[in-house]
Amino acid sequence: MTYSTDFVGSFKSVLPIPSELVEIINKFSTLDHRGIDNRPGMWCDFECNSHELFWNNSEKTMNGVEWLEYLLKHFIVPYDIKLNGVMYWTDDYDCSGRITIKDSVLKSKLF
Repeated sequence: MTYSTDFVGSFKSVLPIPSELVEIINKFSTLDHRGIDNRPGMWCDFECNSHELFWNNSEKTMNGVEWLEYLLKHFIVPYDIKLNGVMYWTDDYDCSGRITIKDSVLKSKLF
């Protein structure tokens, strides 16, 4: 069995996310990141539209918090985008938690 995590919720942008950034993030989420330094795993299963960042409902999502931190650091914050919201997660082993982003600062809590 392969480990997987499901997410509910999204992170809304105060102002519209520029279309070029939406394209960059959504293209990035389709790439295989295997073996690339400083990336949390093979697949980034988060995408965005002009108003929010969300989980794309992919199977076998792993390292969700780490991927969100990566997206914030490398894409969202450099574009001076402010995201806010709450996302809940649960995994195959009955662990769960909450991810809160306020003004593009992430906090995670395990339940």
